[in-house]
Formats: sequence, C-alpha cells, structure tokens
Amino acid sequence: MLYFPQINANLILTQSPYATESAFENIDVPVETGMVWSFPLRSAGLSGYPSGPLGKFGVNFSSITDVEVNTLYAFFQSVRGRWLPFRFLDPNGNLLQQSQLFSNSAWAKTLTATPGAPDPTGNLLGFTLSSGYMQAVIGPSDGGMSGFVMCASIYLKALAGGVTALIGFVDQTTSTQYLKTFSLPANSWLRISNNLVLPTSNQFAFYLNLSGTVYAFGAQVSPMKGEGAYQCVPGNWGYHANCRFDTDVFNVQAVGPNQNQLQLPIQETM
Repeated sequence: MLYFPQINANLILTQSPYATESAFENIDVPVETGMVWSFPLRSAGLSGYPSGPLGKFGVNFSSITDVEVNTLYAFFQSVRGRWLPFRFLDPNGNLLQQSQLFSNSAWAKTLTATPGAPDPTGNLLGFTLSSGYMQAVIGPSDGGMSGFVMCASIYLKALAGGVTALIGFVDQTTSTQYLKTFSLPANSWLRISNNLVLPTSNQFAFYLNLSGTVYAFGAQVSPMKGEGAYQCVPGNWGYHANCRFDTDVFNVQAVGPNQNQLQLPIQETM
C-alpha cells in the first residue's frame, strides 16, 4: 500500500499548525416510530464498530514550493482523492508499539530490564537497564518505508561514569546496524537520538546497546529528523495503516513566487 509522502529537503509530513483529533463516525437515521437508527459510518459491516476512536489529521503546508506541490498532487492523483486508502505516519505519534514497558514481548533484548526506576518526570515509570541490547520493530511487519527519515530517541540516566550507549536502527533482514555512540554523564538525564533515512523497504527496528547500568524512560521513533515531543505508546501509536483523504478537492493557494499554501485533511478508516 502507498504511504503519504515526506517532502522537501527536511523530509517533512506537515508544517505548523498541525491539528489531530480522535472521533467516532456514526450515521443517525430517524425512523417512523420516533426512534433513531444509528450505525457506524466507517466499519466492516453494521456490527463492526471500531474498538476505539479513529484519527483525523489536519495536514497543513503553510509555505511550500511548486515542486513540492507537484509531489503532493501526484500522490493525490494516485489515490483519486477519497477513493483509495494509504498509510499515514503521524508526526505527532510514536512508531514503537511499547514506549515505556521494556519488559513487554515487543522488546527483544539481552539486557536486564527492571521496572520501578525513577523517570525524568519525577515519578517511578522508568526501568533499570543493565549491559546488553534491546530492540523493537517499527511500523508494520512488511516494512515498505524506504526513503523515509526516522529518528530514534530515549531518555537515559547513567548511575555511574563511563557508561556508553549506542542508539539507532537495525535492518531486520540484513542485520545491518546504523548506530550513534554517546558517552553518558553520571547521574544526569539525557535524551539521546539518532536519525536515519531508511535505505531499503526492509523491516527496521529501534536499537539500543548499553555498556553499563542506566535508568531508562520514553523510547520513541518519530517520522522526522528530530525527536519531537515524547508520546507514550500504547496511546498514541503513530502508524495508521488505513487512511483516506477527507476531500476530493486539491486546493492550492499561491501566496508568492514559488510559495504556496495547502491543506489536506486525512481520515483514518477501519
């Protein structure tokens, strides 16, 4: 399936302001008895109500070039407006399926992970991690995100000096690693990160390797060059497998030479 594209040199999915919301979609039909017949608008049959609200994404481009407009228009044409579905990577979401519960089976690891550790918010939602690696796949099992930029990040606090952390991605097919090394200061929270333009359509995984003992919190993979505000998962999973444009109109406003504005509302479906 197609992905909504990242554009320009920074490989962005939207510009500010960017609005998201979650909503149920229902159709209410009055009947002669005075009652109302209600059924889900987006479902697999009348009994297939979604397990939770579906996302709406107000993708906005406040200043893009003619070339960038053409890229988006070509994608809009390829899905025929609202007709065909596509995948959307929410830049305000987290592409990991478990961002804090490092004992979950979503994380493959050789290190030890013990809950109840301090975290940078002043609570005890962190984990104590000791020497070894851990990894978790991003997005769907079939990959398909070649050419997309991703940023892996995590909050770490070393319990002593001399602790080294390697963070980045690993190709699940070839086992090729794309890592950046950090020397962690003792007793101080640090958010480390590394970004990568995915070179193939293979499945990739977030990867962290530690040489010592740390407190850890808030792992994240964002579909952009920077970390972005931390988003907890489950709760704000950034991968949306089945979306459509919520319009059949591609409306561009020219605001200057080679400068355009464009809004593209996106609706998640089942």
